[in-house]
Amino acid sequence: MLPVMSQSTCTQRLRHAVPSCLPALILALSCVLADTAFAADPTTEAHACRSIADARARLACYDAAFGLPRVERAESHDAAPADETVPAAPPPPSQAPALSGVERFGLSEAELRARTGGQAAEPEQIEATIADVTRRGAGGAIFRLDNGQVWMQTDSRHRNRITAGQSITIRRAAMGSYLLSNGQVAVRVRRID
Repeated sequence: MLPVMSQSTCTQRLRHAVPSCLPALILALSCVLADTAFAADPTTEAHACRSIADARARLACYDAAFGLPRVERAESHDAAPADETVPAAPPPPSQAPALSGVERFGLSEAELRARTGGQAAEPEQIEATIADVTRRGAGGAIFRLDNGQVWMQTDSRHRNRITAGQSITIRRAAMGSYLLSNGQVAVRVRRID
């Protein structure tokens, strides 16, 4: 026969049992919710699309994964059949003048695209002669080169050490910056024109 417990003893045991089970209950519920959220995540389906070799099938897989609507082709007598590949039109000739490597050097990607229409990358360094130096406050300077480029000193080291008439080298440095060197000192610069 089972021992009979009073109602107060049963209530006390229940009060102690619920808090001790609460963390396990929360953990189980969070696992179920996380699994549901993970299964509904389109990026997990998209990872499976990577392995599809056929380009059209891969595109259809990505469209299905991200819920993009399928665009049906309009039936017309002008439309090319789905099996045929339509050759791409040749790109229009660029109206922008071609820039040499020296002219491209130091331009940002946006400026380079605007001036050239997306030509090849710039050289790693250029050599020039300082045509003019304009001193700024806080020790900086603006250097006008014999090739027409204008560079601004961005650090305040080595004030008045680089002068007009000196042969210099500007080279690409770390994190997209540039160093102007006269062979004795180097200062960090940015192209402004």
